[in-house]
Amino acid sequence: MDIYIPLHESCQSLANGNKNIQAVSQLPIDNATNKTFLILSGADDDKYGLTIGKGGGTVLGYETLFDADRIDRDDSPASDLQIYRVRGKEIAQSVHFSGAIEYLAAWLNEDRKQGNICYDIHAVLALGLFQKLP
Repeated sequence: MDIYIPLHESCQSLANGNKNIQAVSQLPIDNATNKTFLILSGADDDKYGLTIGKGGGTVLGYETLFDADRIDRDDSPASDLQIYRVRGKEIAQSVHFSGAIEYLAAWLNEDRKQGNICYDIHAVLALGLFQKLP
C-alpha cells in the first residue's frame, strides 16, 4: 500500500513534539496549493505504526521521513544533479528571448522553483535529524 504524507504539516507536527504524522491513502485530486507530498511505497504496518482509514491516518514520523520519497511536481521533478544540469542547459539553449522583461520573468520563475525546494529542505533540516549537514 502506498501512503502519502504532507511534508510541511508533518515537520511542524514533529517539531511540536508529536511522534506520529498525518498520512493519507490518496493524494488530493486538486492540489491547488501545490503542496509537497512524500510517498511511502509498500508501507509496512508494523515498521511504520500505520493506522489508516478512509479519511486518512497516522504513521510514525521519524521512521517514515527517512524512507519516504518526495513526489515529483511539475515545477520541480525529483532528479539527480546531473539530470538537472543537462535539462537546464538544454532549456537555456532552446529559449530565445526578445527582451529584458522575458529574461527577468524566466529568472524569477527559476528563482521561485529554487525557493520552493529550499523551503522543503529547510523544513526537514530544522528538525535536527542529521548529525552532519550537507
